[in-house]
Order: sequence, then C-alpha cells, then structure tokens
Amino acid sequence: MYPILFSIGGFPIHTYGVLVALGFAVGLATAVSLGRREGIDADTIGDLALVALLSGLVGGRLLYVIVEWDQFRDHLASIVLRRDGFVFFGGLLLAAPAVLFTIRRKNLPLGKTADVFAPAIALGHSIGRIGCFSQGCCFGRPFKFGIRFPTDAPASLAYGHVPVHPTQLYESISLLILFFFLLRYHGKRRFEGETFLVYAASYSVIRFIIEFFRGDDRGFFLGPISISQIISSLLFAAAIVLIFRCRKRASSS
Repeated sequence: MYPILFSIGGFPIHTYGVLVALGFAVGLATAVSLGRREGIDADTIGDLALVALLSGLVGGRLLYVIVEWDQFRDHLASIVLRRDGFVFFGGLLLAAPAVLFTIRRKNLPLGKTADVFAPAIALGHSIGRIGCFSQGCCFGRPFKFGIRFPTDAPASLAYGHVPVHPTQLYESISLLILFFFLLRYHGKRRFEGETFLVYAASYSVIRFIIEFFRGDDRGFFLGPISISQIISSLLFAAAIVLIFRCRKRASSS
C-alpha cells in the first residue's frame, strides 16, 4: 500500500489517480493501435474513449452511491465532494449506451468498433486495479497467507491488523491474462463484435468469483449474492446468448 506517490509543493499526488490515468492512456494507445488495423482513425477512437471515460466516471459513482446510500443520505454534498467510491460495473453500464449512441451518430460499424475497445478496457482496468491496491480499497477477507496492510488501511480498520486476500491483485492479474487472450482471440473471431462479447462474458466470471473473496462493504445482497455478482450473472447470460445467436447467423449466411 503506497497511497501517496510524491508531493509537489506540499500537494500530494495520489498513486491511485496516477495509475488510473496511466491505465486510461495505455488502454487508449491499445485501442488506437487496434483501430488502425480495422480502418478506424485515431481521432475517432479518442472521441469514443473520452465519451467512455466521462460516462464511466458518472456511472461508477452513481452505482456506488446507490449501493452505499446509507453513507450519503444525511450528507448529500459528499456525493460530489468525496473522492472515494466507484463501482466498475456502474461505469460499464452507463458507458456502454453512451458509446453506442456515439458510434451510431458517427455511423461506425458497431461490432468492429466494440472489438477494438475490448482488449483496451481489460488492460486499462488491470492497471487501475493496481491503483486500488496502492490505495488499500477493494480489499479482501482475512486470509492466513494474504497481505498485511498498514494499521491505518481500510482492511486493518475493518478486521484488525491481520493478513487479507489481495483481491485487487487477483483481479489485476486476471485482467492482464484476459487482455492477452483477447488479443489472440481477436484475429480468430467469427463475427464482428465477438471479441467484446467474449470480454463481457469472461470479465463477468472473473468478477463473480473474486467477489467471494472481497472483504470491503459490498452494499446490499440477494441471499449470499452481492449486487456485483447479480450484474455479473445477467451480463454473462446476455453475452453468451448473443454469442450463440450471432455465431448461428454468421454460419448460415
């Protein structure tokens, strides 16, 4: 855990923010590179990435506020003023329609454009999760062979100074593996849009599993299942159905 990377004139530069920005930059560069191969120019990729970033930040914050409403009901100003608290699925669920609208408005090929962004999202998210580790958020449950955070870290405040699952690193490594897998899969896809659907299905599985090891507040539950696992299940089902339907359509045409 290393929350402050350095300071400039007494102003702290947070490691989390730097790594999130780095993840976005690396993801954008990846999307631009893949876009060139698909005949999509860099300016168009940049416009779509900006839409995804802004809508993703709003969506991620909104879902966090909804899930953690008890923290905000008496302090509504903290919805905007507090720096902490984003849910990736919230960002994805709002960014997807915002980017879809932009793609339609620019008359771009939907499937091909989505495929360009799938590996980029996985790589950028992987780097961003290292930022979570540096901040100490998104921590795991107590685990004998886990990582011991400093005494003032959220995990230590929640469980005492005991080792916990480094769930941030679990997800970061899983996403990095998914990134390389998607790069290889991209060249073998059977229809445009399949790479993105495979990303959606794969990440849903990753997130569903890692949720069992998370020890931070997960918001409300449906039985033993968290809100993120509910979203994962729905997203996985939708992606699998679309993959089979589109494959069937592609093979019959």
